[in-house]
Amino acid sequence: MGLNWVEIDIRYHPSGEFILLHDETVDKTTIGTGFFSEFSLEALTDLDAGQWFSFRFEKERIPRLQDVLALARQHELNINLEIKQEQGDFKTTCNALISTLKKHWPKEATPPLISSFNYTLLDYYRSLENSAPLGYLADTFELSHLQNAKAIHATTFHLSFEHISPTCIRLASQAGIPVWAYVVNDLTTAKHLLSMGVQGLFTDKHDLIISHKPH
Repeated sequence: MGLNWVEIDIRYHPSGEFILLHDETVDKTTIGTGFFSEFSLEALTDLDAGQWFSFRFEKERIPRLQDVLALARQHELNINLEIKQEQGDFKTTCNALISTLKKHWPKEATPPLISSFNYTLLDYYRSLENSAPLGYLADTFELSHLQNAKAIHATTFHLSFEHISPTCIRLASQAGIPVWAYVVNDLTTAKHLLSMGVQGLFTDKHDLIISHKPH
């Protein structure tokens, strides 16, 4: 497909494993209902997670992170893991993720980029992994967000594309942090952002963006 990076949302399950899931509840992307943490891991991964999108994907299951890591390596893809956690024990989550990556991600491969909207979580992760690539996420551009990104020595600064401006790019560049934009699904916007100096794009329309990538 011409891609070399993929971004996935992960959540830490009380069983000690990570799963791929965006929301706290399973209502939106499975046939089930309720908070994911209230399900056993077996019951959670038994839910149909494809039918909501199309009956062609009926009986698809919620993947475990370790399985996705293996698939990414099989296809020689780099990976951005966005930790979704609004509250709770961030320290356990961070320690568990570090342990999972040590077991399931080869040392010689490009390290996964760990990202989150949660500054406290990323700050703790940085205290454990001094050289880990970190991406700080924000809905809007504010100086306090850029200061947070600098404080954790973020590798990248991820912003909603609607809130990216030349001033934002300039200030982030002065701080030495590349700006990546989400979620960009049309070519005109992609070209405009790249012309401003955005260095990475998150998209659901990879075929469209890749087909017009400069060579």
